[in-house]
Amino acid sequence: MSKMLDILESFLNLHGHTYVRLDGSTGVDRRQRLMDRFNSDKKLFCFILSTRSGGLGINLTGADTVIFYDTDWNPAMDAQAQDRAHRIGQTREVHIYRLVTQHSVEENILVKAKQKKQLDFLIMDKGNFNTEEPKSKDDVFSNGGLREILTRNRNIPVDSAETPDHATDAPEPAEDVDLETALAAMEDEEDVQAMLGTRQEIADELREFDDADVDPSPSLSPDDAEDHPADPDAIAAEEAESETQTPGSGPNAPADGDEDLDRDGEPWHPKEGVDLDALAASLRPIERYAIQFRQKVVLYYSPFYLREQARAEMLEDLDDDDVDTEEVENRARDEEFRALHEGDICFSDPAPADLPRHCRLYACEKMRLKADKKRRRLTGKNWEVLIDGKTQKPFWQNSDTGEAIWDTPKVILELEAEKLARTHNWNALMMKPLLNIMGYLVPFPDRINCGKVSKQWATAAHHNSFVRHVYPVEMGPAIESLKLDAAHYRTIDEAMQDALPGDTLELGDGHYWLRDGLAIDFPLRIVGDERDPTNVVLELSGSVEWRGGGGWIEGVTFRRPRVSILDQSSIFLLKNGSCNIVHSIMNNAGSMGTVLKCHRSTLKMLDVTLRGEGSTRVSSCGVDIEDHSNLTLTKCRINNNSCTGLRSSYFSVVDLSECTFKRNSTFGLELQLHSVLTGKISNCHFLENRRGDITMDDSCQIVDVSNLTEPFFEVFATADAAARLRPKKDADVLKWPNEVQNGPERGVQPK
Repeated sequence: MSKMLDILESFLNLHGHTYVRLDGSTGVDRRQRLMDRFNSDKKLFCFILSTRSGGLGINLTGADTVIFYDTDWNPAMDAQAQDRAHRIGQTREVHIYRLVTQHSVEENILVKAKQKKQLDFLIMDKGNFNTEEPKSKDDVFSNGGLREILTRNRNIPVDSAETPDHATDAPEPAEDVDLETALAAMEDEEDVQAMLGTRQEIADELREFDDADVDPSPSLSPDDAEDHPADPDAIAAEEAESETQTPGSGPNAPADGDEDLDRDGEPWHPKEGVDLDALAASLRPIERYAIQFRQKVVLYYSPFYLREQARAEMLEDLDDDDVDTEEVENRARDEEFRALHEGDICFSDPAPADLPRHCRLYACEKMRLKADKKRRRLTGKNWEVLIDGKTQKPFWQNSDTGEAIWDTPKVILELEAEKLARTHNWNALMMKPLLNIMGYLVPFPDRINCGKVSKQWATAAHHNSFVRHVYPVEMGPAIESLKLDAAHYRTIDEAMQDALPGDTLELGDGHYWLRDGLAIDFPLRIVGDERDPTNVVLELSGSVEWRGGGGWIEGVTFRRPRVSILDQSSIFLLKNGSCNIVHSIMNNAGSMGTVLKCHRSTLKMLDVTLRGEGSTRVSSCGVDIEDHSNLTLTKCRINNNSCTGLRSSYFSVVDLSECTFKRNSTFGLELQLHSVLTGKISNCHFLENRRGDITMDDSCQIVDVSNLTEPFFEVFATADAAARLRPKKDADVLKWPNEVQNGPERGVQPK
């Protein structure tokens, strides 16, 4: 049955139902707690228990439905189990359900149970079975008749099977053993073992608390035995007389109520005085245990009891002592005189004309005390260093407020900074006045130039209080009704209206909408999430047009909010300015324009991903630089563009290092009109570009490739341009790898 409970427990856990469980291993105390909890807690869904363990001693009036999942062979067990819910105190209708699997042994068990129930009905109800003795030998519908049927020896009279009440230590008759054996044969082996274990526990408990048998006959002491030797004939006569008389009979037999009292008191009757041994022998085991526990075990008293006991003793002592009223009055008078003398209390009986003067004195004294407290707060004298008794570490405590902290108080730090500033003059000026000074300066170039004075001034110039914070659109409902602090804005447009040259815009994680694009014509820093730029997304409907003389963009993703074939604009347009872009993403998918365009500007990019539309309907580049522009790419990725990945023209310079050009529709890199390619090109990767890796015309050149013994990429150029790429040692012959020379689809081709 316990295995079935394990299956039901797994089912309830799987479906998230609350339950309690009771089986044969559950203790008595826990059984009562589980029963009380189930009846009082309405959150519990069900109570799972075995039929044998939960059939007796359980009151489950909190349940109104009983479900039998495993039918017992004995129908009486199931009846006992279902009666646990249908008891006194039940106010609802109880429903009984029995689950039986078709075409299984459970159907046979149910049939046998019904047959046993019908047999019980025929014998007990219709047969008028009773527990009285049979009136005749043929009367078997009684307790004695049933015993006679089940015993082996049919000739043994029924009366001999009865056990006298006074023979408690007599062995169990054979007829009872045969009866129990016959009944046990009808039960399961586990039930029989459980019944034997229960019987043994009951016997042990009775043996522990039963009274010891005491011989009621008086015993002779050894001295009496020597003075009066035993007479065999007298002893035999006494034994015969005791056999003929039944207990409680005889001429001097005591009454029934006094017999037990006399038997308990007989052990100490022959002796005079108090016999402690005899008295202890007459006690029951539980009484002897109580005396030993009281004498040897130290009882536990709660602190409340001890306090009450001490208070009671103190009151008792006070009641015993006589109170000297005169002495108490003298002591109070001395205490009052001392308080007046030391200034703890003031008492006077001034004249009405002196009251205004006294009020002024009181107000002046109050102001003096308040000023002293304020002076201690400003000078830090109200703080003192103490040692913690547990950790032996120093801490600061305020004598006025009682506050205790581990760190050095702020006022102490400010005083130390002031002392350092007076020693080192302007180079170590305190941070608070420095921030006030920096607040009146333009971030660039005034504040930056002031930061060159010393390290203290540089820290103040780049203080976080000068950063302008912009909230994403996800924070809109939360901050809509709030009044924002200084340097906090709801949109980028609001922040740009107050921004000054050299300011820093800090973007929180989320989305920002720029419907009309963004125009920047002064130096500015835009900082997002430098660890993961995908957390800060700028949704652009137009372009970011940068004309400032300096700038910094870090940890930001630029992308299009929707697909538009008519949109030919670039994501980032740099004109006559300079900018540094770090750890960012520019995704122009959804637009037919160039991802990034640079005109007469200087641009440096580190760890930037530039991704185009990838469609061949419109020819657009990933990066397009022109007209004396300088571009430096380090660890950048230019992928999936509908034209060339990077195009350089009109005396522009491209510096590449560890870059990747992948899946561009034409070439990975294209040089035109006196453009120059330089840098550590050997570390770059050109992968899956449709028409080739690099293409260039006669006016372009690649610098610093002479140290390469073998070209690692394909160059599609004219003969004159190819001649300028040859190694220095072999000026006449252009050497390429064998796979490049002999390959059918690779080599130098004219443009």
